[in-house]
Amino acid sequence: MVDAAFISAASSNDRRRFHTFEPFCEPVVVGVLGSWIPQHDCSMVEHVKYWDGNMGPSWPTTTDIDEQIANFDEGSHFRARSVRVDARMAGFSRTPDCSAWIRTNLHTAMTSAALVCRIAIPNPSLRVLHLRLSAHADLYTLVENIIATNTRLTDIVIEDDSHPELDGLRRPILDIGSLCKVGEESSYTPLDRFVLRAPSVSVNAVESAPFFRRLRSASTVCLAAYEFVTRTPVWDWVVELAGTARYVERLEVATSMSETGNYRRGRHDSLQTHLPNLRHLHLDLHEVDVRLLFRLHAPNLKYLQIRSYREVGAHGALAHGHFPNLFVVTVWCPGAAIDRFRAVGLKRHEFIHYLPRRVLFEPQFNRELAVYLNQPTVATDPTVVFARPPKRARHDESPRTPPTRHHSV
Repeated sequence: MVDAAFISAASSNDRRRFHTFEPFCEPVVVGVLGSWIPQHDCSMVEHVKYWDGNMGPSWPTTTDIDEQIANFDEGSHFRARSVRVDARMAGFSRTPDCSAWIRTNLHTAMTSAALVCRIAIPNPSLRVLHLRLSAHADLYTLVENIIATNTRLTDIVIEDDSHPELDGLRRPILDIGSLCKVGEESSYTPLDRFVLRAPSVSVNAVESAPFFRRLRSASTVCLAAYEFVTRTPVWDWVVELAGTARYVERLEVATSMSETGNYRRGRHDSLQTHLPNLRHLHLDLHEVDVRLLFRLHAPNLKYLQIRSYREVGAHGALAHGHFPNLFVVTVWCPGAAIDRFRAVGLKRHEFIHYLPRRVLFEPQFNRELAVYLNQPTVATDPTVVFARPPKRARHDESPRTPPTRHHSV
């Protein structure tokens, strides 16, 4: 006979997590062999390739939404510590006409919102949130509310199944300023991971400083979206982000849309942000050049992946050995192939590539090119370890060892 106390404990433990899917792998945030975000004018094929690269061959298989709602209600999961939900509308991301699809599948759209509404109920126990959504504008007010009201979240992953053309539907907008209550920043537990992978979602980042403070001890940060609406050029905004998330190990910032805003002038100071733990850096922006890269002091950076609409060397070059421990560098931008690597502080004899010499010096080589370094450009002390500040102790929690996350690199 099974002890009643054991049954009660097992049932209680089951209610502490509500997972409706098992991911193919952990969210990939890497600076080598990472998938480029689909551009705003690309075909559906590019979106499929992007999600296959990040989510594996099971994408875009979805979980029945009505079944998830029934399981959530029956299991009383309103106080779950970990929530992993797939609220995507099956078929929406691959339809040739999004507007017509919504009109003929209104019930599916409503049940998707109903599932997210259940998670939006404030839950002081919630620590881990992993949402898969379709690119529908009405869902993102709920997402903002979930992140802002659950102050003890430490792990957030939002994956939005993108579509190249929304056919007249409102573009989803995530307002970063709404992810943290102004004046209450100290009440939030610092995030360890924040991943937003949403090529169809516009991000309003005009007021981002309060939420950035939630990233002050994060190890993984990914912001991949349709566009970032900022007061200053996006490269300048990335400097601000890095200046707050100083202990980040994996950082990705990518945008589908080229910049068209009328910005204030970017910063002209020479202050650097020290990023002692950064090993993977992925930047896919309108402009990536020395104005951004110089301000990142990352002595342990090994994997650097850049795509830029403009030449990386347009504003000069980094000093030799600026990133002393580089191993793999991937750059895609206009201009000569050799110039882009000089711009990131590399000398010709330091890296291995597959191009013939004549192609290396062509005036225009607007393609992706990866090189491998023979050895670190400057010797560093491998014994130096930089630890993140400890998280605040909680009176209702005993100290525990943080879980190990497995990555492909």
